[in-house]
Amino acid sequence: MRRAIACALALVFAGASGASASADRPVRILIDGRPVLRMTARSHAGTVYVELGGMVRAFSGLVIFEKTTATVSIGDRVAVFTLGSSRANLDGDVIATGGKAYESGGDFYVPLDFVATQVAHASVRIAAHGSLAIITSQGAR
Repeated sequence: MRRAIACALALVFAGASGASASADRPVRILIDGRPVLRMTARSHAGTVYVELGGMVRAFSGLVIFEKTTATVSIGDRVAVFTLGSSRANLDGDVIATGGKAYESGGDFYVPLDFVATQVAHASVRIAAHGSLAIITSQGAR
């Protein structure tokens, strides 16, 4: 009986996690008016997330991935993100990011707004339909 209940619960939880992954919606990215094709972004749990490596490359930064962390350097800012955490260490201060960092398909995802505004010194606007993120870098303002 216990085994049957455990199997049923495992199926319920597996279905729930699969449903949330399929509910993610892709988000196109424009940086300074130009489409960025090598950066994956998605709306996940009500927050727009970006694949960290692509975001850092777009801003000529450096990222070092370790087991559960990613250390990012863009310009004069350094941030450390930890999988499963909704906080990042930004230049020595622990700051809320607006959502938990997560991994999908081997890629590290973090909230777009935080990494763009706090680390890359850019502004972000999400179009009303939610499928387009417009990033304006500091030099383009």
